[in-house]
Amino acid sequence: MWCGLALPVLGVIVWLSMHVKDLGWRIADVMPPYFSLQLEIDYLMGLLWWCLFAVVLIAFGGESRRLLIIGWIGKLFIALVAMLFYEYLYGLDSLSYFLLAITGEHDFFPDHNFREDMMFSLVSEEKILHGNIGQANTLRFMVIAASITGTYFHAMKVLCTFLGFLGSWWLYRSVVAAFGRPCPLMFYLLVFFPSIVFWSTSLGKDPVQFFFLGIYVYGGTIWFTQGRASALGVIGIGLLGTYLIRPWQAFMAGGVLLLAAFAGKLRLAQMMLMLALLTPILLFAGSNVLTNFGIMGKLEEEGVFVMREVVGEMLQKKAAGYAYETQRYGGSGVNFGVDLDPSSDMIVTPSIPMVVFSGLFRPLPNDITNPLTAMAAAENTLLISLAAIALLKFRVKYLRDPLVIWPVLYCPAWAGMYGIIVMANFGAGARYKLLMWPFAILLLTMLLTKQGRAWLDKRAASR
Repeated sequence: MWCGLALPVLGVIVWLSMHVKDLGWRIADVMPPYFSLQLEIDYLMGLLWWCLFAVVLIAFGGESRRLLIIGWIGKLFIALVAMLFYEYLYGLDSLSYFLLAITGEHDFFPDHNFREDMMFSLVSEEKILHGNIGQANTLRFMVIAASITGTYFHAMKVLCTFLGFLGSWWLYRSVVAAFGRPCPLMFYLLVFFPSIVFWSTSLGKDPVQFFFLGIYVYGGTIWFTQGRASALGVIGIGLLGTYLIRPWQAFMAGGVLLLAAFAGKLRLAQMMLMLALLTPILLFAGSNVLTNFGIMGKLEEEGVFVMREVVGEMLQKKAAGYAYETQRYGGSGVNFGVDLDPSSDMIVTPSIPMVVFSGLFRPLPNDITNPLTAMAAAENTLLISLAAIALLKFRVKYLRDPLVIWPVLYCPAWAGMYGIIVMANFGAGARYKLLMWPFAILLLTMLLTKQGRAWLDKRAASR
């Protein structure tokens, strides 16, 4: 069986290995003159690392091994076949990460060598790294990845791909923990859903953050369904990893989880333990996010009585800054009608409902400009259609269940944070949406399938 699945893919890979020099011209283009590397060797190193991870997966037993091997063969096709054509056509962040692995330096932080600074940071390093904790930690991770795999582009990509694959596995284990039985179709959906399989298969921060998202979801599911104290440690690991890459994402994820617990009316002991874990995390993450956004200093100058105005203005400027950066590097998006440059006196002020809607459902078919936005538009058209049907199936009693409240809060919260970036650049927005799709898929699965609704009814009756 395995030979029947693997041999066609390996045949394509052998053919590609003979043409990888042409397909990988962008990789060769970023290499410094003193760095000599044959792309054929680089490609074979990626294949070798895929095989090493496959051996690890074979160690699993029973049904899990079959699912993992099939999923990993699928990821092989994406990482070492489909991605070659994407990398041929587009200049990507992954190229700057590969150059970082070679030189230890990155354009974001001139004169700073990350080979000499590989310790992850939890607090702002304003003098050295301009307060950008997440970007600096991402670059540190890439240097560490290169020290594990060697300075090979495709090997580093396969390592990141493996982390993204494990993110899907943790999400699947969350489904098993909730339903109490295996659901192979959900595993394949969480691995091979187009946006998930594509954006979690790259050399970059997205697969890494997807890995920690899976851990966070697994911990939260165990906590809400079984109440095991060890689940809080798993949640903590997921939030810590998320914080290291995108601090504001960790703050949002922790806050949403806590709100879901309160609204779901967990037992008092559970709530006290959860507060003991999440309160320090949220205070620490929140203060650092406010410092990084420049809000904390502004509040110290003007006082807490103008907090609403100060926070609103600074967040608008910060959102405009991120949107400006994503739009500046190409792509298509909404015409805001104002200057997005954060140094400008104009502050972009799209309505909150428009931002949330764009984060959830755009790009749509009228926004298509290239194959990637076409894929995203097809997914979003399906999403908006299924969401309308799910509303008809929804029952108010489901809102007593924290496992329903959690994605119901998470999806619009994510859209509110990232919607303006989606509006500025639909391509970048489709990539960021990797962190929202699992919640949308799991919520729709619960509401649109007979088994899911029966499970929700059973939980509602027992509360």
